[in-house]
Parts: sequence; structure tokens; C-alpha cells
Amino acid sequence: MLEFRRAFASAAVIGVAVMGPAIVGASSANATQSAAAAVSSAPALSVESACNPAELMHKAKEYQLRSDDYKAKARQESSRGHKKKAAAYQKKAKAYAKKAVAYRAKAKRCQADRRTHATALVG
Repeated sequence: MLEFRRAFASAAVIGVAVMGPAIVGASSANATQSAAAAVSSAPALSVESACNPAELMHKAKEYQLRSDDYKAKARQESSRGHKKKAAAYQKKAKAYAKKAVAYRAKAKRCQADRRTHATALVG
């Protein structure tokens, strides 16, 4: 019974993807339209809210702290002889460090854009 439900659900998804919502019925068409309306009614981000160097640097700091925590855990597990656990923590630490670097770069670009925008308005 469970296999039949999965097969039917996947067939319905394929049918919607290929033929549109008409193949599945009006109830699914209404759900699709309401989902599309919810997405389109979301407020657009302004330049000020999307580009705030202070917030971006705060996020970068949070990610760097997480990275440092995972590096410490990796060192601890390595000293205990748990190589696989240490490698997993090291991998997480690298991922968080990468995010921190990305947020720092984004903040730097944002700050530079604000400066050029401000000089363009003044000059």
C-alpha cells in the first residue's frame, strides 16, 4: 500500500511537471495558484536592508566563532585518537570558516558600494 502511494505521488508530480496542474485536478491547481500568490506577495528587499555591513560582519563573526569551536573539538578528538570524529569536526570547521570569509567579503563589497553611491550623490 505504501509503495502504491509513493508511485502515485511521483506520477502526479511528473504529470504536473509535464502537463501542468490540469492533469491532477482543480484542487491542486488552486494550491499551486495560492503558493504562487504567496511567493509574489513577499516584500522586496531594499538596498539598505540587503546591504548592511554591520550585520554582515556580525554574521561573519558568528560563523568564525562556530569554526573555532569545531576546530577545538577536532583537536580534542584527535588527541583522544578518534580520527574519524576529528576529520568530521575539521570538515565542519572548514565549512564555517568558508562562510565567514564569504560574509566578510560581502560586507567589504557592500561598504565599497555605499561609499561610491554616497560620493555619486554628493558630487
